Amino acid sequence: MKHQYFGDVNDYVKYGLLRCFAGAGFHLGICWMLTPEDLRSDGRKTGYLSRPEAWGHYDPDLFELLLREVPSAHGRHFHHIEARDIIPIKGACVVPLKATNVLFLLAHRASDRPRVSRVIRLTEEKWSPHVVVY
Repeated sequence: MKHQYFGDVNDYVKYGLLRCFAGAGFHLGICWMLTPEDLRSDGRKTGYLSRPEAWGHYDPDLFELLLREVPSAHGRHFHHIEARDIIPIKGACVVPLKATNVLFLLAHRASDRPRVSRVIRLTEEKWSPHVVVY
């Protein structure tokens, strides 16, 4: 997860899916794996926000939040999701990582693996969620 990607179409789908799980009665535990910003343009996929007739009906509350926050001066930051309780979760934590992506981290940054494993275990023990998302 990167702040620069907050609110792109993939986030809309991901957050919507998590809201569906929560709406079905699953208790969610979320461990946000926050990686540093980079120069890639992956997070620019926000054109869906200019097409509310095509996208807004899937999850109107989530769509309105992203429509309001993504273009704002303080918009590209995932704290908007946690601060607004848009995803009902049992517990969440943030793991700041040095690697620019989680797959690289798991494959190459052996020094961070014990910390990530410990956070995963603590997330499961502390909140006993039905579903844990990383």
